[in-house]
Amino acid sequence: MSLPPVVASADTQAKGGVATVLERIARYSYEKRWRMLAFWIVALILIGFLGSKAGGSYARDFRLGRSRVNYLRNSVKAVLDAYDGTTTFYVFDRADPILAGYRRVFPTLFTDAAAMPADLRKHVRYPEMLLALQAGVPCVVGTSGWDTAEVASAAEHAGLPVFYAPNFAIGAVLMMRFAAEAAEHLPRAEIVELHDEGKQDAPSGTARATAERLPGETPIHSVRLPGLVAHQEVLLGGEGQLLTIRHDTLSREAFVPGVLLALERLHTLPPGLTIGLDRLLA
Repeated sequence: MSLPPVVASADTQAKGGVATVLERIARYSYEKRWRMLAFWIVALILIGFLGSKAGGSYARDFRLGRSRVNYLRNSVKAVLDAYDGTTTFYVFDRADPILAGYRRVFPTLFTDAAAMPADLRKHVRYPEMLLALQAGVPCVVGTSGWDTAEVASAAEHAGLPVFYAPNFAIGAVLMMRFAAEAAEHLPRAEIVELHDEGKQDAPSGTARATAERLPGETPIHSVRLPGLVAHQEVLLGGEGQLLTIRHDTLSREAFVPGVLLALERLHTLPPGLTIGLDRLLA
């Protein structure tokens, strides 16, 4: 959901004044009816969840944050302009009956998704994991740059496993493992990660996962250029020496064995969120 040319940060929950403004504009509860994930770039893009606690046969009971629903639709994307505060609520699911009710009450509040500018539209995302859990489907996830806490809670409540790996390449997992072992003897380290210019989040999930295994605050340097796939090196320095541990993904086929392993082992995982392909490697 980042907007060029400003580099994106990871998704965070909308808080404070921004949430209050949008709650007042939309005239319904931010906490209970409209859950929002948001971050600042040039504009603030928010994912709107419409839900209901009412009985019915829509879906199984489902916990979303502090709320409990049995109906969940990702119907609206709200855009708040960071410069002038202009807010637009774009409708992406016209068939949602709850949204249809709001549109009848507030006919001028919503705008059809077709009117969203192209440079915003290409960054729209959907919360596939939450919607899959609502439908009773376990998940294997490779997307980075998202907050794991809410999905972990929802998966545990639903009694379903969700497996997340920042990188499905076996070599990348070994690189992180080797770097952590080397850092016990060479604690001064820096990480350089390189990806195609189309990758939106920086630093990458692999780089963040690697840094978490190393001592101290390990600096991460991100490169986005055409022609790259996924590359990372960890440089560990000591007096008179430099150790470089590097992994290069040269094609997407490198991810296939890890994905197949995750799918094979998914049914053996406990309910909730399991992170890291190394958890599945013997």
